[in-house]
Parts: sequence; C-alpha cells; structure tokens
Amino acid sequence: MIVKNHNILLQDTSEAEMARFRQIMLGVWRQQIDDDRNAREMEQYLKQNDIKQFSETLKSTDFDNSKFVDSNSNANGYYYNKNGKFEGKINIANNKGNSNDVYVCDKKGNEKGTFFNAIKLDITHEIFCYIAGVIKAEDSSSFESAAATTQATFNAVKFEKGDELSIKQQGELAKKLLSTGYSTATSKKMLEDSENDNFSNNARKGLIHVLQGKKDYSEEGILWDGIDFADKGIAHNKAKKDGGISITRELWLKFVTNSEYKLDSKGVPRLNRHPKGKDGKGHDRDKTKEQALATIPFEEEKNTSTKNYYYNIFDFGEEKNSTWDVAVDSKEVKNLDYYKTTGTGKYNEGRTLNKATAVVGRHIFWKPYKEHPNNKGYAWEYFMDHKL
Repeated sequence: MIVKNHNILLQDTSEAEMARFRQIMLGVWRQQIDDDRNAREMEQYLKQNDIKQFSETLKSTDFDNSKFVDSNSNANGYYYNKNGKFEGKINIANNKGNSNDVYVCDKKGNEKGTFFNAIKLDITHEIFCYIAGVIKAEDSSSFESAAATTQATFNAVKFEKGDELSIKQQGELAKKLLSTGYSTATSKKMLEDSENDNFSNNARKGLIHVLQGKKDYSEEGILWDGIDFADKGIAHNKAKKDGGISITRELWLKFVTNSEYKLDSKGVPRLNRHPKGKDGKGHDRDKTKEQALATIPFEEEKNTSTKNYYYNIFDFGEEKNSTWDVAVDSKEVKNLDYYKTTGTGKYNEGRTLNKATAVVGRHIFWKPYKEHPNNKGYAWEYFMDHKL
C-alpha cells in the first residue's frame, strides 16, 4: 500500500459533515487495503501458474479461438499484422512453437526475429494460405467482402457438420469445402506470403477476422452468388432447381449496382460477364444495369413517377413470373418490397429455401430459410452436403 500524507483544511464544518467525511475516508482506506490484498493474491497466482503479465489490455474478442503468446514474441511460426500483411517467419531449432504455426501481431519487434503482441491462431500455415488464396479469387476487393465470404464458408461447415466443431476443425473443413464445387473460383491455389497487394492483404485480414470470432458480415449466410446471378436473376438455378429464393428489392438493387461493369464497343457499361468472343461482340451482348435489374421482375404502380426510372423497366426480356409473392391491401396496391420463387427440384419443389441476407462487395449471401411456412417438414440434410 502506498502511503502519502496530505493536509486537508476544513473550515465551518458541522459535526454531521465531519462524521460523513470520516466515513468516506474510511471507505477509501478499506478499499485500498482490499485492492492491495487482491493484487498480492493475483501476483502469487501468476507466479504459481507461470503466467506472464502483459502490458497491454486486450478486448475479450481478441482471445476467441486464439492464444496470447508474448508482448515481444519470438516463437517459431509465420507472423501477419492485423491488416493481413506478412511480417516474417521464425524457424529456429529448439525454439518454442511449431514452424507451421500462424500468428497475428501488431508489428515487428525492435529486436530481429521478434513481434509485438503476437496472438496464435488455431490454424496451420498451409490451410491459412489456401483459404486466403481462394477467398482472394472469389472477392477480396475490400476487407468486408473477404470477411463475409470467409465467414459464409465457415458457416457452411457448421451447417453440414454441426456447431460443436473447434475453430481449428472448422478451418480444416473450410479448406476441404473450398476445394469442391462449393466455390466456383477459377483459381484455387495457396496465397504466397510475398504477395502484398491490397487484395491479398484483404483476404488474409478477412480470414484472421473470422478465426478470432468477430462480426459476421455475411449475416449468417452459408452460400453466395456473384455476377452470374446478376445476369440471370430468376432464371438462375438458385431460384429454381436449387430451392427457390426470397429477396428484398433493396438487396437486389444493391447487388446489381455493386456488380462489375465494363464498357462495350460503343462505350456502354455492361456486366463484365463474357469475353469478346470470336466476332468481337460477346461483351456487347452482356446486360446493362437496367437489363440486369429486370431479371427479377419487381414492379411499381404504373402511375408512379420516380426519378429511379430503372424500377419501371422490368418488362425487359422477362415474362411475368407466376410465383409473385406480394401482399395486396384494401386498395389493391401491391407490396413490392420482396420477391419470391419456389423450388423445382426433386426434394425442394414448392419450397423457398434460400433467403438473401446481405450484399457485401460483389457477392450476395444466402442463408437457409428455415422459418418460411413453405419449408415446414423439409429435410435440411438434402439442402447441402459436400461429404466433408
């Protein structure tokens, strides 16, 4: 206990005020004694259990599925900073740790081969680099898009194998899942540590985010779609044989807007869907934004005037679908906030299994629509099974 002498001058103080002042000071003194005793007990506990004290206080989420190593670690393994940049590796004989371990840190230490505030992640370097590589090929245009796609993959693993998996087991199965047709990325290879561009760092940062159990940007999604869904809309397999969809107009507009566009031969922006082709005009036949929006036939009242004219062009190239799911009030005004289709597959006919949850980057995410009345009694083991 630290003792300091202070002179306090009290003037014109009543006996009652003096009594209350003494009670306050006694309370402060007793609290200091308790704090000192707790500090001594904690110090003794740390010594008995060989636990180091750390100079920086971490948020509780920083401990999720990870292990704090040291404020200035030199354990064997690969080190990445919190932005996904590779900082270096250590592989010294007889050193603690495994050379295939993965850590996230603040930065390199002052001494060679040391790293500040390193946290061990429950994943091997090989799996870390493979997952990050596929996520980069999918969409790592932003940290959020990489985190959402990674989280959806981990969510899918838990959907297929159960919620009791450790984060290490989830990572192992996520690698296996991404190697299947679950991901349609054209490139599936390990991300090299030497790659230091924004897309690479975003992919690693997104994976680190998921491994530490932080925010789910996919909003419980387990599947996603990209530009092919913007191109096809309700003609896409997800809206038919893959179980039907439920999507809000807000998410649809955001998704189509976020899709990748490229100028055609006449300078018109079109979905960057197809190469030029032999005749040089393949891309010229890709859809414009307005045409893409029309592939899900949301409508507004005919007498509605709006500056957002693309809401009123949904007759383009699409017949009215017989599976409109719209409420009609007493004035016969349609509720056009969302659109629904039903499945046409062997096990999902008449169901609406896919609910759009979020648009992040160039992906739209879907979760199983378990609460929809159409899906009562559905055997969800048929929804997705990659034999993990």
